[in-house]
Amino acid sequence: MLAIVRSFGSTRTPSVSKCLSASESRWRRESASALPNRSGMCTASQPSFPSHSAAEGFSLVEVLIATGILITAAAAIPQLFTAATRANVEAGAITWATTLAAQKLEELEAQSSLDGVGGESIDYLDSRGALDTPGSPPRAYRRRWWIEPLPWAPERTLVLGVAVSRYQEGDDATPETVRLVTLRTRTGP
Repeated sequence: MLAIVRSFGSTRTPSVSKCLSASESRWRRESASALPNRSGMCTASQPSFPSHSAAEGFSLVEVLIATGILITAAAAIPQLFTAATRANVEAGAITWATTLAAQKLEELEAQSSLDGVGGESIDYLDSRGALDTPGSPPRAYRRRWWIEPLPWAPERTLVLGVAVSRYQEGDDATPETVRLVTLRTRTGP
């Protein structure tokens, strides 16, 4: 079996070692024509091809390629920061919209009787979640909520729904950011 072994000593060329299998080495030890080097089972020779050394350094082409890769990566970093910031702002808005929807849904569920309540209503909220009043901060969210009977059991079950979206001036068709729906069963005779 022939194996190439890299030598990390003072020489700059790798050495090639000829190693014997276990059965070959046993046979050679016992035979009269043993290897000239009886102390070890491998012999080494120096090939004629040169190798690179760490002391020689990098070529100009290697440096230019590495610099190009570094510049490309550095140019992408500001775009990544912008995208991450935008994603954080959007995630925060969705989280806050979910909180506003859950608050209204809990408020509707807490009412003792929803018999007189029905239809649909819209609330406009500022960025803190307070209802829009004159002199309050500008509108940030539109919260639409509705109560309707469940089509399969209209006399016993109500559907409570809340949809919250970001407010845009003059746009009533803003896509809903968050929509929560629950059922409430009437108790009693």
